[in-house]
Amino acid sequence: MFKSFFTISFFLFSITALVRAQNFVSAGVGYNFSAATDLIIQTSKNQSSGYLENNYGSFGQGADFRAAFGRMITPAFGFEVDVNYRAGNKLEYRNYSDNNRFVPLSYTSHYWGVSPSVILKVNNNLFTSYIKAGVVFAFPQINNKIGPLDPTYYGNIQEVTNEYSGRLAFGYSGSIGAELSACSLCYFAEINFTALSWKPGKYKYTYNGASQEYTLKDDNGSLGPNDSIVPRMFPFSAFGLNLGVKYNF
Repeated sequence: MFKSFFTISFFLFSITALVRAQNFVSAGVGYNFSAATDLIIQTSKNQSSGYLENNYGSFGQGADFRAAFGRMITPAFGFEVDVNYRAGNKLEYRNYSDNNRFVPLSYTSHYWGVSPSVILKVNNNLFTSYIKAGVVFAFPQINNKIGPLDPTYYGNIQEVTNEYSGRLAFGYSGSIGAELSACSLCYFAEINFTALSWKPGKYKYTYNGASQEYTLKDDNGSLGPNDSIVPRMFPFSAFGLNLGVKYNF
């Protein structure tokens, strides 16, 4: 699949040397909301009833910053390569513990992504509408903080952090948008969707400044002293709105 995609992309780049093409660069900012949400964490609400609550969401929700380079082979067809930084929202929960205390939990996340896409445009006198479809290659990181912990019950362990990193995430992206027509410096607005999930490759456990790192594996048949099992897939799917400016040259 990857080989075919890159072969087609290389072919499209090559034929642009034979036609009159228009290059462009763009930059934009936006905000994304959770989409195709999955389980983030299961928390206990109270000890007496044993009540558990599933908390759903996506680590893809948050601010988005983008920059792209592209080329329109014809007025209606082109492609671009988009680089983005997604700063995920802080997700906060409380978990009931056996000593009649609620333990605060929080997650922070971010990723760098690269998305090659094809573009189809419909031009008119004032506005140009377009759709984009492509794939996403992302490098996420998630940090889970547990605490601060009550020293009366947890002794000298004041805070625990779990950091997940490593491995490339692969997904799909799509956008629908509009921009001003017939201008060198144009403004645009677009609605985008990203379908993305991630399986981390590394895990670091830290408390009171002491850390232990593990390599995450899919099978427990050959675990070494610094290996652990992949906990699950983490959801990063999101949809949102981006506003920006594009320069055609």
